[in-house]
Amino acid sequence: MSNRIRARRRFWRSTGLMFLIYAVVIPAIFFILDRETFLRLFRKEPLLFPLELAGAAFGISLIITAWTHRDPELQKW
Repeated sequence: MSNRIRARRRFWRSTGLMFLIYAVVIPAIFFILDRETFLRLFRKEPLLFPLELAGAAFGISLIITAWTHRDPELQKW
């Protein structure tokens, strides 16, 4: 297996792991900080609201993973 394929797999594996973490953390923090708005938005759009939160979690994880993947100083961590 080439290094490029390994790097791509490692990139998507870390993106997926960070997505799972942020998919739990973002709604939890939002719920803790503003319960009324969280519940109102969830009642208004029960399918769209979790999808928006998942999209935000995926975007954040993709940006952070791409940033750490490109920066040699952050790769040490």
